[in-house]
Amino acid sequence: MLKLGIIGCGAIGGAVASAVLNEELPGVRLAGILDIATNEITDRAQQAGVPVVQQVEELLALEPSLVLEAAGHQALIAHGRAVVAAGTELLPMSVGALADSVFRIELFGLAEQTGATIYISSGALGCLDVLRASHALGSLEEVVMTSTKRPAALTGQPYLVEHGIDVDDLDAPLTVFDGSATEACLTFPKSTNIAASASLAGLGFERTRVRVVADPNIPRTTHTLLIKGDFGEAQLTLRNLPHPDNPSTTYLACLGAIAALNNVQASLRFV
Repeated sequence: MLKLGIIGCGAIGGAVASAVLNEELPGVRLAGILDIATNEITDRAQQAGVPVVQQVEELLALEPSLVLEAAGHQALIAHGRAVVAAGTELLPMSVGALADSVFRIELFGLAEQTGATIYISSGALGCLDVLRASHALGSLEEVVMTSTKRPAALTGQPYLVEHGIDVDDLDAPLTVFDGSATEACLTFPKSTNIAASASLAGLGFERTRVRVVADPNIPRTTHTLLIKGDFGEAQLTLRNLPHPDNPSTTYLACLGAIAALNNVQASLRFV
């Protein structure tokens, strides 16, 4: 039995919690939820006897075997080290926070010391297996991620605010960023977690190129991943529907978290 702790019960955390409460994740039970706010899902969890707490120490005291983080970059930075230091497995969904090299090195170092495993979900991207395979012998040459989203999903992102870029009244596509995954993840914290996953699986944050496009005319969030190396070339395009309650999150990211939990405890695993 996998005892699951959840940090953040928004779009992704809420979808996972609902799946557990609906008995759609066999072999998984909720040990507890950490969230500073309450909603329909946390109320339902409490009615089912699941503690809802506000401190990571309280969550770890419930002895979860794995903690799913789904509350944003700052939550992963604030709580991730404590989870891993306790020897608890961690499934972070705010992977973009790992673009901070100081935090990343510290978190991975703690995992090595305690033996905790940090899982990275393919989430809304996929193709991480191709990236890992093509980079296995250092023969990966180029990785370019292009994320195209409706302006509503990008409004208020730090990079746009800092550079005075207004996307609210666009009538045509506009490339608002073109640079390293490091800068993309740190300045578009709600929109580039998949770029972080691609970076970790492949060339790293500095050598992975990211383009962010605001397009008022697309019906779906689109991610295109281009990979080149000694193996040849690969291109994957996903046109994802946004989560109905949060346009910054794709529904596939929620499904990816659920699939990752299934994979963690399965006797047949895809690696």
